Amino acid sequence: MKSFFKTYLSEMLMIWVGLGLYWLILFGELAYETQLGLYYQENKSIEILFYLACIYSVIAIPVFLSKKKNECGSKLLYLVNSLAKKKFDDKAKNIALAFGVKLFFIPLMIPWTVEFAFVIKGMLFDTTKTYSSFVVYFNKYLFLLISYLIGFVALLYYSFGYLIESSYLNNKIKSVEPTIFGWAVTLICYPLFITFVLIAIPFYTNEMAFFKNQEITFIVRIFLLLVMTFKIWSIAALGAKCSNLTNRGIVTKGPYRWVRHPHYLAKLIVWWVTLIPAFAIYDFWIIGTMVFWTVIYILRAVTEENHLLADEDYVAYCSQVKWRFIPYIF
Repeated sequence: MKSFFKTYLSEMLMIWVGLGLYWLILFGELAYETQLGLYYQENKSIEILFYLACIYSVIAIPVFLSKKKNECGSKLLYLVNSLAKKKFDDKAKNIALAFGVKLFFIPLMIPWTVEFAFVIKGMLFDTTKTYSSFVVYFNKYLFLLISYLIGFVALLYYSFGYLIESSYLNNKIKSVEPTIFGWAVTLICYPLFITFVLIAIPFYTNEMAFFKNQEITFIVRIFLLLVMTFKIWSIAALGAKCSNLTNRGIVTKGPYRWVRHPHYLAKLIVWWVTLIPAFAIYDFWIIGTMVFWTVIYILRAVTEENHLLADEDYVAYCSQVKWRFIPYIF
């Protein structure tokens, strides 16, 4: 029990620091109207911490059940001692980078998860709207609800992965992306960095885009839900290993049997398809912006693989699954 509370408190302290940093720099004013931005803009930091404490109290149970020593606390102590002795070896560097991953992503994932839960709750209990047909009902309500549910489940997986590192779950961090470039192409896809990138390279795709009429939109959105289902399948296959910039063990099941980056593939398909309606407003030059983000995700895939190739299991996996995104093509 003592070890459990040490682990709980040490990780909670780190999470509070991260949340505090976002609040201090007035993150909401820089978040281009994202749900996360609205949360901070409305000064709900304390509310976020409350929900975070409730959520973490539940999902930290596997750490307690594992009956392992306080790994988080011991790593933090090792890092502090290394800094004090000015002997920053590879182990200390890896620990520091791992804490950096947690410090950056946990304050992003948890508020988004909470906000998605509130949005879903509001939609489920909203009985004020009526629809003229099933097609309209699907386009204006059901598709949105399912999309939010898929997003919520994805955020739960990643929130759990960033919060919990345990031998019991076989998701301990083996190594962390060591290169600045690898970190750069990943962090550029998330606030706060994406906020400034979008000033120069706008993002015109929209998952809720309307396609000419209700019938065509219905057909396209059925296809999009299939792609989103493929995406959440790839996330579920990762399970407790969901995390950017880290090697927590190689996953070879689910869609990873066919391509090495199914999650990225699904995301890019959705983006390219939902970019189409924007052509009527902005003309075809906006393809360049989508090409930029496609290149970013390809670079993310390449840098991840360069990092993972240090693991013999991943080398063996690459020899079996030769395609990054599309079988027999790329």
